[in-house]
Amino acid sequence: MSHRPGAGWLGACIALGLLLAVGSTAVRAQDSEASAPRISLLTFGPGEIYWQRFGHNALLVRDRSGRGGTVYNYGYFDFAQENFFQNFIFGRMQYRLATGRLDQTLSQYHYEGREVREQRLDLSPAQARALEAFLRWNARPENADYRYDYFLEACSTRIRDALDRITGGALQPLQQTPARLTLREQVLRLTAPDPLLMLGLDLILGPAADAPRTLWEESFVPEVLEQALRGVQLPASEALESRSIVKSEHTLVARDPRRGAVLPPEDPPPLASAFLGAGLLWVALLLLAQRYSRVAWAGLAGLQLLIAGAAGLIMVFITAATAHWAGWYNLSAAFYNPLAWLALPAVWAAARGRVLHRGHCALLWMLPALAAVGLFAPLWQDNLHHALFWLPAHLALAWSALRMARQHPPHATAAA
Repeated sequence: MSHRPGAGWLGACIALGLLLAVGSTAVRAQDSEASAPRISLLTFGPGEIYWQRFGHNALLVRDRSGRGGTVYNYGYFDFAQENFFQNFIFGRMQYRLATGRLDQTLSQYHYEGREVREQRLDLSPAQARALEAFLRWNARPENADYRYDYFLEACSTRIRDALDRITGGALQPLQQTPARLTLREQVLRLTAPDPLLMLGLDLILGPAADAPRTLWEESFVPEVLEQALRGVQLPASEALESRSIVKSEHTLVARDPRRGAVLPPEDPPPLASAFLGAGLLWVALLLLAQRYSRVAWAGLAGLQLLIAGAAGLIMVFITAATAHWAGWYNLSAAFYNPLAWLALPAVWAAARGRVLHRGHCALLWMLPALAAVGLFAPLWQDNLHHALFWLPAHLALAWSALRMARQHPPHATAAA
């Protein structure tokens, strides 16, 4: 057998070179992963002020120490902004992406007694760098402003869209998953601790708020996006296997029940029985007043017509002049009729005991007639509870006005 001197040495050199190459690649991979930013989704619990009822969320880019970082907040608005309230009324609100330090953010929410939860995202180094670069670009003054929409362009939807884009569409399955609740049901649920706010928002929402939705659309609620991310899977790559987008979760600030807002229920409160009970009580008051006090009857009847007409005009205004698409074509206008104000002279005449002419009678009976037609509205819009109040109320008003007009005036005098 022949032996070539140096062959063993050559093989050892090749093997050493391969080891060094593999080691260098591993070191570069470790350096790459170590230098990539750590990004988390922060979800904030609801607050006591009306605009805090829906909760909030933001993206956190932690610094290398892991103890601090920059919070990217898409929910910034300014009351001092030019024409702020005019823009609010017409649905042309301007929000912006603002940045802040993590410690200051946590201190603020701790002061408000609101919970802060962190979901660390298991993004690849390339995805994390791309998301950080996008956030820095988006936070520049010339790029930070955007047209706000409660359901389509809000803090949570902006974060959802950014994560979907960076991960190559990993959140797209949410568009095929049916939502648990409609837009109206989420609004009613989240504002239930503040009944006046809840009833006001329920009043101005139209049929679009009751259309079937997907989990993608329902994630305008920060809490819903937080829950949805737990089921999102990132596709496998050359370096990483398929995995959940959420790597870990923990609470940064605990809720303080002494200062924090009352937590919303899991489902919207049932309103039908409450509206029916209120409607029957109102009918009883009208009928009692019609029997015992003209002044009290006139006050109740006038108040009913003023409320119905004002609410109806607001509904017409939202459809005709604003960008609040979720309130367009509100079918509750059958109950809150703008024409109700035209019946005020009939109430005045009835309260004075005068005989009502045909025009007065037509206006009074028009209101319950349209309310009866509105009983078909729940086929497209969840507003049956409004019918349970206004149909009996309008019927009682028309009937009591006719009864009142047949009675003699309280101060009738004999002819000389």
